[in-house]
Amino acid sequence: MNWDSPGQFGLLDPAGRSLQAASGDGMAVAIVFSPGPPRSSQIRPPTRGTSCTGSDSAAADLSHYLDPGHARAGSGVIEITLHPATLDDEAPNDLATWIGIDDVFDALRRRRDHASHLDALLARSANALAGRLAASRTEWLARHA
Repeated sequence: MNWDSPGQFGLLDPAGRSLQAASGDGMAVAIVFSPGPPRSSQIRPPTRGTSCTGSDSAAADLSHYLDPGHARAGSGVIEITLHPATLDDEAPNDLATWIGIDDVFDALRRRRDHASHLDALLARSANALAGRLAASRTEWLARHA
């Protein structure tokens, strides 16, 4: 993931208005869901002595844990509508938080070792390019121009 990676998730409030994630395009790169209590249409298997009660197929289990209406996959922007908490048994009750690309890189910038890692990465890249140019400048430039 690069600092300018586009988000994949468009966040919407219940009225369909866009919510902004911390990114240049306003979209999230990740969403973390916390399923609410089971709704009457959701059947969750009893625990099997582990913390996860689902089957071996996450795709098959999603409807038993997440509110209906969430897109499961897509090749373009996936829109996620977030709803406020309510006591209505049939209303959406999952909690969600999202992560924008700026959230990721702001955290990385605060790390002590991030700048030195980037400096080393850039130095290796520059040295590799310099070596290639020294060995066959004309051919390399003709091929990559």
